[in-house]
Amino acid sequence: MVNVFGKVVIGDAPGQKATKEEVVSWKTSPAMIEAKKNLWQPVDTAEDADPHDTYIRRIMNNAWKNDRSKINQEFAIAVIDMMFDPAITTTSLTGDEIEGRMQARAEQLQKMAMEEDPEEVCKNN
Repeated sequence: MVNVFGKVVIGDAPGQKATKEEVVSWKTSPAMIEAKKNLWQPVDTAEDADPHDTYIRRIMNNAWKNDRSKINQEFAIAVIDMMFDPAITTTSLTGDEIEGRMQARAEQLQKMAMEEDPEEVCKNN
């Protein structure tokens, strides 16, 4: 993530020995809030730029150079989400925590899909 946004923009991520206060301070810094807001936005906003070249895509391409399977993408999104979440006050994430976030996101997406107007879904497919 730091490689994509740059140390100048979001600073150095707290290390493994960082205190909870240091982690929360980094995650709630104006630079991190702005970075989170821009995750799904195009990197280049020029008219002829690729609108699919987003910060999140660059992070995933950096993390999964050779294996961009659906599960790896879901894993990366969960980890990125947790890295921005100030309620997560540690820099070490467990497999159970990541799996739980992946499951919660899947449930949220499923709920959103069910709430869509079926006629609109049919028109757009």
